[in-house]
Amino acid sequence: MPKPVDSAHEKPLMTEGLDVEPPPLDASDVEEPPAVDASDVEEPPALEASDVEEPPTLDASDVEEPPAVDASDVEEPPALDASDVEEPPALDASDVEEPPALDASDVEEPPALDASDVEEPPTLDASDVEEPTALDASDVEEPPALDASDVEEPPALDASDVEQTSTLESYTTAEQYISDAWNGLTGRIVISKIQKYKIFDTDLQNLQPGQEL
Repeated sequence: MPKPVDSAHEKPLMTEGLDVEPPPLDASDVEEPPAVDASDVEEPPALEASDVEEPPTLDASDVEEPPAVDASDVEEPPALDASDVEEPPALDASDVEEPPALDASDVEEPPALDASDVEEPPTLDASDVEEPTALDASDVEEPPALDASDVEEPPALDASDVEQTSTLESYTTAEQYISDAWNGLTGRIVISKIQKYKIFDTDLQNLQPGQEL
């Protein structure tokens, strides 16, 4: 164990900056605290109900009632007399200042416009107008002559290419008209109209046997 240092007689060793290793600490140098026995612990005394002091009961006679307020103790505000109200002073017409009258001499007339102040536009001389150049016939390009060989003849129209049109009046039976519609022999005509809905013969062409519109 290192020897304790008495600060009154000896100065401690200054080890700062010195390469001094402290001695190793052995477990035998550490003193174990004494074991605490349960018999050494004093139990606090048990608290008995008789040890608790009950607060004193509050009696109604102990409560002081506030003194009653007598109507005579209330001071009435003084009555307001009409003579105490100050009327605003009457407005006299002499107190209103009239605006000064406007004299015609105070109005400044605008200066008269002299004709010499107006600038006349310059006169247009005929020499200032450029005449357009005359159009020479040699400047006009003639379109090339059209040769008959350059004109393509339209193909001849075959009677089989003409769409056959017919009316309902030309048919005596509906079966005949439906048969022609299926074969594409009818034109685009309205078969029936119900409100905004229309049935054309093309609808019948797309209608197959056994189907319904």
